Amino acid sequence: MAAGNALIPATSKPLPEPQIIPPPNRLPQLFKVKYCKSQVNHLKQFLGLTLALSLGASSICWTQAAPQKTARGPSTKVTCLELHQKSRTYGNVRVLINDNYLKICQTNGNTIILSKAPDWDLYCINRLTHTYARSERSKPSPFLGQTVAAMEGVDLSKVRWKVFEIGKIAQLNANHLVDGGVANPARFQNTGYQNLETELKERGFWVSAEKLCLAQPANHLSTLMLLPKTDRIPLRYFHRTPGGSKCLVLETLACKKVQVERSEFALPSGYKQTKSEFDGGLSETGVMDILKGQ
Repeated sequence: MAAGNALIPATSKPLPEPQIIPPPNRLPQLFKVKYCKSQVNHLKQFLGLTLALSLGASSICWTQAAPQKTARGPSTKVTCLELHQKSRTYGNVRVLINDNYLKICQTNGNTIILSKAPDWDLYCINRLTHTYARSERSKPSPFLGQTVAAMEGVDLSKVRWKVFEIGKIAQLNANHLVDGGVANPARFQNTGYQNLETELKERGFWVSAEKLCLAQPANHLSTLMLLPKTDRIPLRYFHRTPGGSKCLVLETLACKKVQVERSEFALPSGYKQTKSEFDGGLSETGVMDILKGQ
């Protein structure tokens, strides 16, 4: 009994090395993690995996942020304001205007006026004779509108224009401007004849209330339509003749935003340059010789 109850001597065995129990693997198809018995080796592997995930995420974000190139290349469309106007100078015209371009195209005629940034030189294109004349901004030549304005002897460059009334023209917010220095609203009701300078100051004219484009194209359009430069798009002006009748100088019939091809503002291929907009066209009749300014 004593022998049966004898204590069995305990044997000394080393404790097993601690093992790290792996967490549930949620990315079985993307990553295969080999868990190591050594804590040091496991930590190295964990840090390497974390770095790989971080670099992969950064690469994905950069790829999404980078601009994507399309097979068609850069857009060839240009957004413009399209105006349909009737003017004393050119008749019915279609005007395309924005910060970088101005194009005035006769609806029932052969004349196109073209100007664009950065030099803003004026080109008068004759579709009948396949010619064009260039007027440098620094050395203006006698374009029709500029010449007629000069013949009127009007200098309104120092006038301080003020808003006489507000309204809408062709769905655009519009301001009726008069000379802030001498204008008398009572004279606006006068239906008699006045010279152009006095009439513009006292009866005024209409322009867009907002700056719808940069000053240069807007002022080019104003000059060609025989109106003062105001950094706004010209919209309406009626002149009283010596007989008292109302004579249209400019009226805006319609307006909308459009997208057109950039090629709309390129000089037509095959056209020849001439010294004057009248060469090869109106000059042959001699009727417009007085407007050449020579």
